[in-house]
Amino acid sequence: MSPVITISYFAGNEQDAADLVEYLNAPNDGKHPWAEKRAVNGHAEPYGVKYFEMGNEVFVVRENIKEIQPEDYASKYLAYQKAMKDVDGSVQLGLNLHHYDWRWDRKVLEHAGDRIDFVIRHIYPPKDLSYYKSENDYNKEELFEVVLGSLVVYTDKQFIETQNLVRDITGKEDIHHAITEYTTSDWTRKNQQYVLSLGAALVNAELLKIYMKPENKILMANNWNFISDSWGSIHVEEDFKKHGYRASIDYRTRPNYYGS
Repeated sequence: MSPVITISYFAGNEQDAADLVEYLNAPNDGKHPWAEKRAVNGHAEPYGVKYFEMGNEVFVVRENIKEIQPEDYASKYLAYQKAMKDVDGSVQLGLNLHHYDWRWDRKVLEHAGDRIDFVIRHIYPPKDLSYYKSENDYNKEELFEVVLGSLVVYTDKQFIETQNLVRDITGKEDIHHAITEYTTSDWTRKNQQYVLSLGAALVNAELLKIYMKPENKILMANNWNFISDSWGSIHVEEDFKKHGYRASIDYRTRPNYYGS
C-alpha cells in the first residue's frame, strides 16, 4: 500500500515541503538533518513515500480566504514540485483538477504544462441531484436509479474527456488520475438511512469497476472517508481526533462495500 500525503496550500512554503520529503525519504547519513530527526524519532530507515497532493480542493471558496485563481495554484504547484524533487527526484506531486469545472482544469493545465506528474480528482456521483432536478423532487424509489445512471452517462465518460484535455494541452499521453476521495454523494449525508444501504454499496461497486478500466489510467482510488464521520468505513463512538494515540480505542467496521 502506497500512502499519498497532502501538502498544505494555505500554510507553510515550498521549503517546508522539501523538509518533509527529506524527513520521509532521505538517508540518515549525516548529511540530512531532517533524516537525523526521523532516526531520533525511532525510524532510521527512510519511509520511501512517493506520492503527494498539492492542496485539497483549493478551488472551493472558503470563509475568510480569498478565492484561489487557477494560475496562482499552478505556479505554487510548480514551485513546490521543484523544491521537493530537488530533495528526492522520485517523488510525484499531484495537481488538483476541479470535479466539474472545465474552466479551472483548462487554465491550471495550460499554466503547469507538461511538468505535471499526475492529476487529482474527487468523485461524488452525481455532483448533486440538482444536476437533474431539485433534490427535493426525488423519492426513494428513483434515487438510486438516477445516481447509478449518472455513473454511465457522466462519470465514466468524464475520465476519457479529462484524458483528452490533458493530452491536448500538455502533449503528454501517460498522465494518470489519482482519485483521493470517492463515495456516494451528498444525498447519503442528508439521508442517513442510505449511507450503509445496498444502494450505496452498488454505487461504490460500480465506481470500482470504472476505476479498473485500463483506459481510464487510474493510479489510485481512496474511499472517503476511512474513519468515523457519516461516511466512515471504520467507526468510533468517541472523538478519535481527541483520543490519545497510546491508549486503546474501540473501532468497528461498517463499509457499505467490501472490495475483496
